[in-house]
Amino acid sequence: MSYRRRLTLMVTALLLVTVTAVSGLLAWSSHRAMLEEAEMSGQLVAKVLARSAVLARQLPREMEDVVGDMMVSAARIAGRLIAESEAAGRGPGEIAAMLEDIVRQSTISEFWITDRNGHAYLHSLPGVDFTFDPDPAKQPQAHAFWPLLTGKADRVVQEARKREIDNRVFKYVGVPGVDGPRIVQLGVDVGFLEAVADRVGLHRMVKSLLAGGDINAIWVIGNDLETIAHASVYGSETNPQPDEAELALLREVLAAGETDSRLRPGHLAVAAPVIDEGRAIGLALVRLPTDKLRGMLHSQTRITLVIVLIALAVGALVSVLAAQRVTGPVTRVTEAAMAMEARSFKPEALADTAARPDEIGRLAAVFRRMAADVLAREEQLDGLVRERTRDLEAKTDLLVQAHHRIDEELKVAQALQIAMLPTDFLRHPRYEMFGLMAPAREVGGDFYDFVALDGRHVLVTVGDVSGKGVPAAFFMVLTRTLMQNMASAEGSPGTLLAQVNDRLCRSNPQNLFVTVFCAILDTATGDLRYANGGHNPPLRLGADGTISTLPSTGDMALGVMDGETYREVLVQLGKGETLFLYTDGLTEAFAPDGSLFGEARLAEVMRRSRSLSMQALVVEAITAVESFAAGLEQADDATCLALRFKGEAPTETA
Repeated sequence: MSYRRRLTLMVTALLLVTVTAVSGLLAWSSHRAMLEEAEMSGQLVAKVLARSAVLARQLPREMEDVVGDMMVSAARIAGRLIAESEAAGRGPGEIAAMLEDIVRQSTISEFWITDRNGHAYLHSLPGVDFTFDPDPAKQPQAHAFWPLLTGKADRVVQEARKREIDNRVFKYVGVPGVDGPRIVQLGVDVGFLEAVADRVGLHRMVKSLLAGGDINAIWVIGNDLETIAHASVYGSETNPQPDEAELALLREVLAAGETDSRLRPGHLAVAAPVIDEGRAIGLALVRLPTDKLRGMLHSQTRITLVIVLIALAVGALVSVLAAQRVTGPVTRVTEAAMAMEARSFKPEALADTAARPDEIGRLAAVFRRMAADVLAREEQLDGLVRERTRDLEAKTDLLVQAHHRIDEELKVAQALQIAMLPTDFLRHPRYEMFGLMAPAREVGGDFYDFVALDGRHVLVTVGDVSGKGVPAAFFMVLTRTLMQNMASAEGSPGTLLAQVNDRLCRSNPQNLFVTVFCAILDTATGDLRYANGGHNPPLRLGADGTISTLPSTGDMALGVMDGETYREVLVQLGKGETLFLYTDGLTEAFAPDGSLFGEARLAEVMRRSRSLSMQALVVEAITAVESFAAGLEQADDATCLALRFKGEAPTETA
């Protein structure tokens, strides 16, 4: 895409983004202002409803409190009246008739006056015999008046409740007697309180708030989110109950104790807590219609789209004209650069552009001067490049020849190293042996060896030199040569390793070291005496397939420190047992996923190959490692030597 087109698109895009952002910001501000106004109205209605709900709840309760106080006063008067009547010598029948007459002429519904034992011998209900009992299990309601007999209470006022016998709402109060222990109780039918609550209650207030037409629905809800009162405008709502979002809003308001709102499809939901005596006793939920709000938003959106389209058209025209004026000189400089690349540049092509007083003019003038210098230098550089090319070609030929020569010499060294290792394995009726080395490079630092010390004893060794390549190979040759020269049938593996270690420490300018496992097998008895200089302990494969590791001696590698001694261990190989000596190139081979081959896999290979010959066992182990590596470059030399004792050890006698 050309610079002119990119500049045009950039200016148009910037203008479009700016106009859209400003228009969107204005639309959002208008939307937010209208939404906040609706929220304030809804919150005001919800708060008014919440406050009205508190008043509607408090008024019947306060009226009941007033009625209770009046009933207490009436009970005390009745107690005084009973005391004076009995003092005047009136009998129970006459006093009961007086109480019945009071009931007929007043709002009092019942009288119950007891003796000191709680028996109601005076009351206003003929034919009833009743005795107060302190046991709440027997008298769930009447037992509360027993403390008046014992002097533990001065008055008892019960809340109005429905009686089970007739479902009428009664309120009972009681006071102690004035002339001795007794209960003076009276009851009043307070069903009129429910009528008062209905006239000033939530349902009437909810319906009156809907009369203005600005509210779709109202709920008064308890703390358990159960509806107490509800009303809605006919046809204004599709769901008669609060939806999940509104229930979530109610839970948040109940937890926070503050009014909140939520914009829903088609309406605005506003919730406010109903606070009584400093605690939330319920919630008020109001739905406000958003038809007008949506109409204003749609109008604002259409205006915004028209403004954006007009601004885009004008901006595109202006950007095209501006891009042509701005990019013209740049285009000429670009064409001059392309001509310079093709070596067809003419300085007069930029004469007009270089005469401009701005930055592009100065750029064109500098370009003209640089072009002349570049053309001159290119000629000079071309000559130097041709000369250097000839020199490089000659040196490259020499390097190729040297590389071929080194490859040939390494191949010879590899052949010599392999030839140094024994390939003609000793054939003996009492044991079978085979070894193999796979170097990681052309030459390696691993080695294996076996030497027949006499007709009965065989020396077996496996070693691993630190490092790789030619230095490790030379150190391997030195170690193997010393082992062969110092070995004898009368010697021991520990003594042999100690002597070779001292010689290596005196001739080790590169500070290399080698781990060596050295063992002498008595082919007549199966006794195997070995010493281990920091090498992997060999695996021992029983004729029954059991796998174990030879005990480690914990001694140091050779070539590290002179004067070291090496302990010896004696084990006896049974008939058919196999000893597998190896270097860490087998167990530390990597798979593509980064996992190691490990001793467990090597032991499994030996277990399933225990019936094979020693040559087949070694080949199977090397093949398993190569298959596990799946083509990855070999990281270390891999060497192994397998020894199977076929003879049977003589039986020991006392």
